[in-house]
Amino acid sequence: MTLVSSQFLHGGLMHLGGNMLYLYIFGDNVEAAMGHMRFLAFYLIAGIAAALTHGAFAQASGIPMIGASGAISGVLGAYLLLYPHARVRILFLPLPIPFFKIFAVPAIIVLGIWFAIQFVSAAYSSTEGGGVAFWAHVGGFVAGMVLLPLFKQKGVPYWQSPSAEVIDTRRVSGPWTRIGAQQEMSTGDVDVPRRRKRGPWDRTSDD
Repeated sequence: MTLVSSQFLHGGLMHLGGNMLYLYIFGDNVEAAMGHMRFLAFYLIAGIAAALTHGAFAQASGIPMIGASGAISGVLGAYLLLYPHARVRILFLPLPIPFFKIFAVPAIIVLGIWFAIQFVSAAYSSTEGGGVAFWAHVGGFVAGMVLLPLFKQKGVPYWQSPSAEVIDTRRVSGPWTRIGAQQEMSTGDVDVPRRRKRGPWDRTSDD
């Protein structure tokens, strides 16, 4: 198992599905800012940086690290610099009951809180277990922010306006987390649901 091949191995369908959902939500917009091949290189390098960070800070752990979450954390770091004001609608269900609350929160807050949780968890968690490579998340996220200027296309601005993208996510708290997502892009004064900026394979999804 290598620093690259480990990014394509997962511990189960839930592990794979959760990672791919995050990539689906945030990845195509970062790819649009870079181009296909640059995004692929960025993704793999961020994953390598995540694995090296995990190895440096969790040397006592004898558990092999697998999964794409380090690379996807790099995508989140790049997204934060590109679309920090994108509105993220979070459906929060604190208990398994039919009551919920929707919050619209800027991406800079959502991703900032996510990074803070990863960092604190990495600093205080045991390296002997737990099943989550928090240091890989931290390293990947920072690597994504550092690598973005090297991989984004010329003319693509940082800190793009909220009208460039709206994301709708739905989250259930606790160990049974489920996340659904919907993206919209505003055109003038009209909101067109489920229209996504160009992503993988130059497609625009309207379903």
